[in-house]
Amino acid sequence: MHRTRVATTLTALLVGSAVFADCPVDQEVVLSCQIGAKDLDLCIAGDQVVYRFGPTDAPELQLLAPVQTVQHQPWGGAGHNIWENVTMTNGAYSYEVHISVDRMSKEHPTSGGVTVYKDGADIASLACDRDTADIGLWAIADAKERLGLCWRNDTFRYDKCEE
Repeated sequence: MHRTRVATTLTALLVGSAVFADCPVDQEVVLSCQIGAKDLDLCIAGDQVVYRFGPTDAPELQLLAPVQTVQHQPWGGAGHNIWENVTMTNGAYSYEVHISVDRMSKEHPTSGGVTVYKDGADIASLACDRDTADIGLWAIADAKERLGLCWRNDTFRYDKCEE
């Protein structure tokens, strides 16, 4: 399905959804949600991806990575869920943020969360509280395309866009 048609469908699904965006107004939301008393935010600030986790006024963890190098797995185009994964790294730890839109659900169409890995082993998986996920599908892909990078289905990675 073409992205414009999917975006139109998603807009219809998301109207009336609760929004808890904690990304600053000058940053683009990839995922912003609540997990218990803490916030999970993945935002784009210029050419940087910003990961924040913790209380709104004092995040416990904040990571920055260039849009160009951040790991991103876009939706493959099949199934009733549209999803994306973005991975931020910090030494031996990686934080895989996942977002999803269920095209068949009108009640709770969006979801997200983070899975934490240490040396490749899954050590924690946290899901956004129900009805708190504000997501920006294709925000990372669009930011990479602005830098001249395109997803290649044959290699499953971003490379320089062909003209």
